[in-house]
Amino acid sequence: MPPQASWHLSRETDQGEAAERAVEFHERTGWVWREAEFREPFDHLAVALEILEMVCQAAAEREAHRDQEN
Repeated sequence: MPPQASWHLSRETDQGEAAERAVEFHERTGWVWREAEFREPFDHLAVALEILEMVCQAAAEREAHRDQEN
C-alpha cells in the first residue's frame, strides 16, 4: 500500500490533489523547502514524519530555553 495521501484519497499515485494541498499547507505554516531536499512526494508519510520531527525539536528547544531563563 503506497504511503502517499494522494493514493489513499483518490487512488492517484503521482502528485495528485493531496500532494498539492500538502505543499499549500506547508507554505502557509512556514515549512517551506526545495523539492530537491526530499526524494519523496510532498504527501508521502516520510515528509509528514520529517515535519513532525522538526516541530518536536523546535518545541524541545523552546522548553530548554525557557528552563534556562528560570
